[in-house]
Amino acid sequence: MDATTGCLINVLMMQVRWKVVAWHPEVATQLCLASEEDLAPVIQLWDLRFATSPIRSLESHQRGVLSIAWCTHDPDLLLSCGKDNRILCWNPNSNVPVSYFIVITPECGISFYCVIGYSGR
Repeated sequence: MDATTGCLINVLMMQVRWKVVAWHPEVATQLCLASEEDLAPVIQLWDLRFATSPIRSLESHQRGVLSIAWCTHDPDLLLSCGKDNRILCWNPNSNVPVSYFIVITPECGISFYCVIGYSGR
């Protein structure tokens, strides 16, 4: 609640610029949206069957999110690259990153190949 106006603040009512969309690799009705806004660097997981609010919001970038990518072999892994010079590895079923990497330049396009731990079966 906003202390000065007494009104509830709703992130969905803000004008958010969504930078990228990534569809879930196994669930056709689910997708992730990422905001490039430095004031609202959020990744939201949506299910279009229940489109009134996001299933989950992932908020660990300090600046806008530039790119996201699902692992095609393991839908419990999602990468995000932000203007804060970090690539975060998420389990989208939790609200905290599993791991992170520091990058030199934030203008990164990311792909997820899932080489580590993948047996190919």
